[in-house]
Amino acid sequence: MQTPSTDSAAAVAAARTVLIPEILDLEDVAYWLRCSRAHARALMRARVIPKRHIGRRWLVTRAALLRALETPTPHIVPGGRRDE
Repeated sequence: MQTPSTDSAAAVAAARTVLIPEILDLEDVAYWLRCSRAHARALMRARVIPKRHIGRRWLVTRAALLRALETPTPHIVPGGRRDE
């Protein structure tokens, strides 16, 4: 059985072998994380995944997404609450 840190490391390693675009929007982040748009938005609002605002769009670099996957964080639920 893998531990959460091992799962995270495996996810990061897998992400590096797949062709993730250099710049991702909210839809892309949700797709690559295999989560809902609401959950991806909650992660971005909580600054777990750093974002940039360009007009009305939220953009994330591939490097920022991979760094966020490598960093242990509290569980974030949609609505921006932290589930400790």
